[in-house]
Amino acid sequence: MRGTPEFAVHEGCPPNEQQLHRNVRTLSETLDWLAGLDRVSVAELRSYLLPLDLLPAALLDELNERALDLTGDLAVEAVGDEILVTKAILARVVGHNNPKNLSYPIPSA
Repeated sequence: MRGTPEFAVHEGCPPNEQQLHRNVRTLSETLDWLAGLDRVSVAELRSYLLPLDLLPAALLDELNERALDLTGDLAVEAVGDEILVTKAILARVVGHNNPKNLSYPIPSA
C-alpha cells in the first residue's frame, strides 16, 4: 500500500478498486476530521462511515458514552439533519481512546 496519509493506493488492485481505496478514510482519520468541526450533516458523516461498515448512530452513541465517562457531557448531538460537535469534549475522547478499542466492529484493512 502506498499513497498520502489521506488516501491509500493498494498496489496490484485494478484501477477502479484503487479509486475506491482512495476515497475510504480510516476510522482514525474520520474521527480527527469530525473533531475539527462545529457541525456536520448526517448525510456527510454517513458518507465517511459507510465504507467502514459503520453507521452514524452507532458511532455517535459510542463517542457519547465515552464522553460521558470522561467528562460527564455529550461530545456530539444529533439535531434534525445535523450533528453538533462539542470540539473540546470530542478532542478529549478521540485523544484518550484508540479507535481500535471502540466496542463496535472495525473492518480490517
